[in-house]
Amino acid sequence: MTGLMKVTHAPPDPPDLGALRRLWEDRDLGAVRATPGQYLEYAEIATGLSHHAFAYDILVEARGAFPEDASIAHRLALSATDLGNLSRASRILDDVIPGLSKSDPLHSEALSLRGRIAKERWARTSDSAEAQSALEDALAFYRQAFDASRNFYPGINAASMALLAGRQREAQDLAREVLFVCLEARSAEREGDLWYYATMGEAHLLLGERREAAQCYSTAAQIAGADLGYVARMRRQVLRLTHVMHVDESVLGALDVGRVIVFVGHMIDEIGRAPPRFPPEIEDAVRVAIEVALSSLDARIGFSSLACGSDIIFCEAMQARSAETNVILPFAEVDFLDSSVSFAGESWVKRFQAAKRGRNTTIRDAVADAGTREDVLFTYCQRILEGAAVLRAQELATDVLMLAVLDPTSEPVRGGTQKALQEWESLGRQSHVIDLQGCRKRGRARSGPRPGTSWPQRRMLERDHSHRRATFTSLFADMVGFGRLRDSEFPAFFEHYLRKVSWVLQECEVQPAFFNTWGDGIFLVFGDPGDAADFALRLRDEVTQTDWSRLGLSRDTNIRVALHTGPIFQAWDPVLERENFFGQHVTRAARLEPVTGSGSVFVTEETASFLSATPLSRFACDYLGEILLPKESKAQRVYRLRRAKDAE
Repeated sequence: MTGLMKVTHAPPDPPDLGALRRLWEDRDLGAVRATPGQYLEYAEIATGLSHHAFAYDILVEARGAFPEDASIAHRLALSATDLGNLSRASRILDDVIPGLSKSDPLHSEALSLRGRIAKERWARTSDSAEAQSALEDALAFYRQAFDASRNFYPGINAASMALLAGRQREAQDLAREVLFVCLEARSAEREGDLWYYATMGEAHLLLGERREAAQCYSTAAQIAGADLGYVARMRRQVLRLTHVMHVDESVLGALDVGRVIVFVGHMIDEIGRAPPRFPPEIEDAVRVAIEVALSSLDARIGFSSLACGSDIIFCEAMQARSAETNVILPFAEVDFLDSSVSFAGESWVKRFQAAKRGRNTTIRDAVADAGTREDVLFTYCQRILEGAAVLRAQELATDVLMLAVLDPTSEPVRGGTQKALQEWESLGRQSHVIDLQGCRKRGRARSGPRPGTSWPQRRMLERDHSHRRATFTSLFADMVGFGRLRDSEFPAFFEHYLRKVSWVLQECEVQPAFFNTWGDGIFLVFGDPGDAADFALRLRDEVTQTDWSRLGLSRDTNIRVALHTGPIFQAWDPVLERENFFGQHVTRAARLEPVTGSGSVFVTEETASFLSATPLSRFACDYLGEILLPKESKAQRVYRLRRAKDAE
């Protein structure tokens, strides 16, 4: 096969997923199956693009073509682990490891991966007996891998697992061995290796050498630079150890990632507003208050919209701190400018344009189409902002806090600052409020604009009452392997597979607002994302736990389920003669389903945000990466759904 892209770990110009898919779909099976390397190269590129499900599908075919190839089996197990399919990964490795020579480097790598899987189970499960068993397994596998390879990665993991298992002497003996290995491996090449310094930091920590630990972690954090994700991985490991040992503040300080801030605040007043709320005369006082708050809160990451007044001032202050700033607009920029910026004057429009291009700033629309400015979109956008901030804080193992610029006498209207703050605090979450009443007193505000200020009349929101949207969660699912069914198997499909779907549907406490099927496709709409998530996981469990070979179908029969939450139109369908649901946000779920891993439930960032916004949620969303969905121009952040109490 010609034209196959070469694999590099960090290409300056990442390969295009569309091109990779076309190469894969047009592949010459004879040429690809001539060597395992072709499959591994495809899978490596797909993984580099965070398309773990695509990599998994490639490797499943590779395993079928080369069932005895240990490299493919190991890579398939790694891909399954990336997707959170820990049971599948364990079964593969259990088949592979006994056939590997202990002198084969792949043997220790497979043992390390087995240790990682057990460690993931230990960290996720809520059952104490299962957790202890997983902890012992992780220690055993990491210890075997270290003894075989003398590689410091499994060694330091074995040491930490030993301490968590209550074996302090074993943990310290292993930590000394790891330090010795690290010092032996010291070279100029290691000077820029953050994991080398992180390993030494962890070893010193286990030995009670706090100063050396803090120094090594500080060096690792400096190498990581602005990539807080790497720092968070080190921090998360240290926080686990705090359950069984004292960790000095200097160590945690070396791995500090600051706070995540979700911001809400009032816009600048319209001309003639009485009584005044945020008149332009107090802008300087508000700016100073925001800057002081961001400094005292150690704000490193922010989430906000970009309306005139508080939002723009917040973004400018975050950018001045070189902090990561995430902006989400409720709808298309042209309409947002009309409704929330332009009325305050051209200077605010210019500041909007400058802020959206600011350093370390990303901007996107909750709803991309123009001409739509319904009130529901402001509430939808606020929920996404809050949930996305919570998810980011979870990824970084840090705190999330709402910063609000508020007039406490304002009405708590939907989509407004007061309502957002009330709902946030009702969930027991932290907040910090900048009181506009105090700013007005300090600024000696007048009720009118500054002399010479000329503002255009604010354009009120246009409302189309013929078709209104509301926030729903769409679910799409299909049967893995449906296209390979023989004609004689279709009766079993209708009799058993669809009956399983019907049974799960009947068992749901809350029924969907809409459901439909065509072939193997299933489409449902739920009013609450939690109800949709519950149904999705029940359906997945029912399908994955069934022995289909006893029911006349392939034993590999499985399911893919995808969820997306967004504002959807609801209207009478004259063909079906019942209410139906339609719009771009239905399409998003449909486009996510084909890239979902077999036996998995994938959700968009929007659904993950809604599910994560509530403390003590029944669900957990594990980040998979940015994935380019079919027929979309921008990659979307995708998560794998599981129950919070389950390991997978």
